[in-house]
Amino acid sequence: MSDYYTENPESFRGHQLTFSHLSVLRNKRDILKDVSGAANPGEILAVMGPSGSGKTTLLSLLAGRLSPGRGEVTLNGRLLDKQLRRRISFVLQEDAYLCNLTCWDTLWYTALLRLPGSIPTHKKKEIVSDVVDMLDMRQCLNTKIGNEYIRGISGGEKRKLSIACELLTNPVLMLLDEPTSGLDSSAAHSFCSKIQKVAKSANKTVVMSIHQPSSQLFNMFDKLLLLCDGQVAYYGEAKKCAQHFAALGLPCPTNYNIADHILDQVKSSEDVKRKILRHAANQLKAEITEAGELKNGTADLTEDEGDGYQKLIATPQEESKKATCSRTSVPSESSWSVLNETTPKKLTRSNRVRVYVKEQLAKLEDVKTGLVDQVRTCGADMLPEVEGQICKHTNEFKEKWPTSFAAQHSVLFRRCLKQTWPRVLSKWNVLQMIIIGIFAGILWFQTKAVESEIGNRKGLIFFCIICTSFCCLLDSTISVFSDRAVLNKERVSGYYRLSAYYIAKNVSGIVSGVLD
Repeated sequence: MSDYYTENPESFRGHQLTFSHLSVLRNKRDILKDVSGAANPGEILAVMGPSGSGKTTLLSLLAGRLSPGRGEVTLNGRLLDKQLRRRISFVLQEDAYLCNLTCWDTLWYTALLRLPGSIPTHKKKEIVSDVVDMLDMRQCLNTKIGNEYIRGISGGEKRKLSIACELLTNPVLMLLDEPTSGLDSSAAHSFCSKIQKVAKSANKTVVMSIHQPSSQLFNMFDKLLLLCDGQVAYYGEAKKCAQHFAALGLPCPTNYNIADHILDQVKSSEDVKRKILRHAANQLKAEITEAGELKNGTADLTEDEGDGYQKLIATPQEESKKATCSRTSVPSESSWSVLNETTPKKLTRSNRVRVYVKEQLAKLEDVKTGLVDQVRTCGADMLPEVEGQICKHTNEFKEKWPTSFAAQHSVLFRRCLKQTWPRVLSKWNVLQMIIIGIFAGILWFQTKAVESEIGNRKGLIFFCIICTSFCCLLDSTISVFSDRAVLNKERVSGYYRLSAYYIAKNVSGIVSGVLD
């Protein structure tokens, strides 16, 4: 795996997504109402529900592209801001690409635009190669993407290309809006297998909306969030979904797809829907009450028997006083032994309290804490080096754009030329120029070099200029509409400045017109 991933352990250790009480009101209608849930690193949270239940709206909220009327979204307890939004990838339902580019061209230009300019070119190529291998895309790497007129890659390969473009930036959260739409069962299963592999191997948090998965796909999901009329109908482990509905008196028939069954129930009569939603609301209230009691119990625990807690806090300070190590030292074993130490005696009174405290202790085992302990242990001479390592990757996301204006213009200019080059050199374009030349030659054949024929010569010059100009104008007009979906997708994802695209598009159009 490329150094871009291994040198940034903050990303690799995973980020927990938490969203609570999300509500969206449009035209006096609740699109989402009090939706809460969480997704853990290395897991897939599936968002299901009938059409119009708010799946895409929820994903837009989680991506930070839509502001909720109420509620909040956090990653590892931190509210979404501009820096965090750049670490989130959002794969839209529609695939929008430049048809004349190959998969490698698309990935390479994406890497040049989205990866920080501080990364050398050879490392960017390594990153692209790693992502290609991760998704098994070697067989279609040099194939044109194509469109309805140009034969290209398949729908499943386009879906993988969408994921690959987002993985280049090493996102901490991946959001996918109905990625299996338009795919057959085999292609959908293969695609979801790749997503599961990425989530497990790269420790990514994955949230995907899906309309009607097969039983094989459903078994790949770790958690399920079922929406009905913008409200939570079920949230929990996917494998316990059948048991939950059976307890409501809505058992799944034998040899019947559980995904189809639960969708049938939330689309059935109003009485059944009210029953499902009421039970889900009561369950959420019970969990909130339980969480409040758990928090109070933990506070009492630290007040009554806080020896282990005090030892945990005191250890780094005590170790720093005893430190006599070299620059290559690591945090002392006793520091980490306290982190991994068995919880105090009083924890045995409640398994829930024990689990909660262990989760809180686990949060301390992050990279920055380890680096700070290392500085305390090894001395102040380590401070500049450690600060550099901490800030190396976080500074990359403080800037509004990953690359400079000049770099964006250069990449976009080359990409525009490569997109239009096949048309300029196509046999039909050459044939068109030959026909126009023959037509002009017939009209102005053997024009005499006399004063009375000057008007005809002016007409010939005017005809050539107008013909060339209108051809360029027509190409530019068509390309604006055909590339609009690509422009919208890339602009929302923060690929580049609009001004850089506009200038590059116009300059490349002039160059193509001259060559034309």
